[in-house]
Formats: sequence, C-alpha cells, structure tokens
Amino acid sequence: MIKSLVRIGGVLGLTLVFSCGGAHPPLKIDPDPNRIYSGYKGGVSRDGHVNTDKEVDLTPLWKIKFRYPLFFSPSLAGDYIFQPGTDKKIHILEVNTGVEVAEIKVRRQLGTSPEVADSFLAVCEEGEKGELLVINYLTGDLAWSVKTYGLCLPPAIYNDKIFWVDGRMTINAAELTDGQKIWSVEMDKGYDTGPVICEGKLFVSTVDSMIYCIDTESGEKLWSRHGSGRTNSCPACFNGRLYFCLADGKVVCYDYSTGEQLWEHVEKPRLFYSPSVDESGVYFGTGDGLFIRLDDDSGVKLWEFSAGSPVRGTALVTQKTVIFTSLDYTVFMVDKYSGELLSSYVTSGMISAAPVLSNSKLFIAGQDRFLYCFSSAGDK
Repeated sequence: MIKSLVRIGGVLGLTLVFSCGGAHPPLKIDPDPNRIYSGYKGGVSRDGHVNTDKEVDLTPLWKIKFRYPLFFSPSLAGDYIFQPGTDKKIHILEVNTGVEVAEIKVRRQLGTSPEVADSFLAVCEEGEKGELLVINYLTGDLAWSVKTYGLCLPPAIYNDKIFWVDGRMTINAAELTDGQKIWSVEMDKGYDTGPVICEGKLFVSTVDSMIYCIDTESGEKLWSRHGSGRTNSCPACFNGRLYFCLADGKVVCYDYSTGEQLWEHVEKPRLFYSPSVDESGVYFGTGDGLFIRLDDDSGVKLWEFSAGSPVRGTALVTQKTVIFTSLDYTVFMVDKYSGELLSSYVTSGMISAAPVLSNSKLFIAGQDRFLYCFSSAGDK
C-alpha cells in the first residue's frame, strides 16, 4: 500500500533555538535499547550487519515524498522512524504507515544520520557554527548541545556516554544525559572519520593516514599506526578486527587490539564508501560498478557482482543477503554466499544513504525525495 506524506501544521514545529518551546506530541515508545536501531550502519561498530531471521524481498510496502532530497539514513526507535531532512528538520514517522506524527526543527542544516539510545537522539549540524545536538526524543526537548567547530561527522553512543570529534582536532567523551565532559584528546591532524567503538576501544583515523585506538573510559591512547593510505570513509569493526576501504582502492584489515596489519586487498577502482562485515565476509562496492565479497580471514576475493553503475553506498548484510544501491537508482539484493541476484528495485533518483533494516522492514532514503519502505517476506 502506497502512503503519501501528509504535512501536519500547527501542532508541530518544536524549534531548538536557545531554549525549547512549542508543542510536541508524546510518542508511544518504550525506550528499550534492544529494540533500537542506530541509523548509521547499525551501531557503534559500524559493521553494517543486522542479525535477523526475517529477510526482505524488496516488495514495496509504502513510500512517502519529502520536499527536498534525502541524503542520510533514518534511525528507528520502537515503532517510529527519525528521518533527517534537508529542511532543517527531523521528521518523525510511524513505521507501519509512513504517516508523519511530529517533527523537530533545528537552526541549521543537518549533516549526519541521528544516533539513538535509550530516550536520546544525537545529531550533528553542518557549518562553522554547527553543533552536536542531544535531544530527548520522547518529549522533543533539547537536553544539551556543544559546538563542533566546523566538523560534521557522526557521533557514537556507547554505555550511556557519547563520543564525537570536532574541528579543533579533538575527540571528546561526555555523559549522554547532561553533556558533562569526561575527557578530551587532541590529535596532530584533523579527522577523516567519526568514532567507531568495539568492546571498550574507540577507533578514529586522521587526514595524515594515522589510525588511533583509544580507551573509552579513560581517553588513554592504546596504540597508533600509520595506515596504508588515506581513507574517505569510516572503518568497520567486527570480531576483533578493523576494516578500512581506502581512497586508492585498497581494503585493509588490522587486529584491533594491537594495530597489526593482517592483510591487504587491492582493487584498482576508487572505493567510495566504507565496508560492511559479518562472520563470513567483507562487502564493498567500487567506482566501476562492481560489488565484491572478500574472505574476512585472508582478504581473498570470493565473488563479484556487476551492478552496471558505480556503487556509492554502504551495504546492509543480513543472515542470507546483502542489500546495496548504485548510481543508476537501483536497490540490489544478492545472495551473500554466491553473489547471485535475488531481487532489485529501481527508484527515481540517486541513493547515497545506507539501507536500514529494523522491525522486519527495510528503509531506503533517496535523493528523489522519497523514503521507501520494503516488507519482509512474511510481512505484507
């Protein structure tokens, strides 16, 4: 069933300026961390892997149209979607219908997907005056904010704390609830990536190709090493390893405890976006239209799929499939073990946001101004 976005006036429009005001309808959400999907690549490890026994078959359930293109993935909590728009708003929609129930208006353009945990939502604004905003999404109240000094990269929420990088070449840790600073660490160069976290270790890379491992509790630098090249996307962390796609076409794997390089795979075309990883492989797309799976232990290529157009987005990996998009407006679903095409769906515009899967539904945010919802095989 196709649903159209209905703009709701009057009762909406909480404006986060210097203080919070206006009406915000209460959302019926149980803030259970086990039900929350953090939009940007599925969580703080950024592995792009969702462990679910419900597979998507790319059957359209609904789609809604926004006034402007969508560049960032939504986040989900309970039965609600939090979709960042290019209209300085976070649109709150019902998962099952796509009906908009509320919106949170901010002062500046948003530059990341929201991160969600418990009853809080964190998102970064773009620009020299941009801030990291931490919002109570149950009430719409601004809990606290802090300047990011011109750098807009996704924050990470972990163990009731929030971690972010800023334009002062500093990485920061604070209490999620009130913003009380825990520690700050300054690097020699600016950041290429926002923080990625695995088992109490935080990883960032800087513009001079350095990789740092930092203890999340103390801010102590555990190790650092010069990487194999400049990254243009965040790493993925899985099963004791850290994986990077580099701008020069390399995929590199490191031991995340020591920083030791375990293997390197070379593809000639440029790699635009970060890899996704699960227990059986590393998945990424290339600038010449290939989508590739590597063995996660050795870096050996297991298969490649020709999408026919450059693959710019990060993939979503489930128990049996891999879902990704290409510049010819297409959503692909392939068998993750064989690379065989299982299904595809053509939208009406380019897609740069990563696919999101939660509550047995797949969400694709498109530059054609549509947010698409696809059903699982048994959910029509």
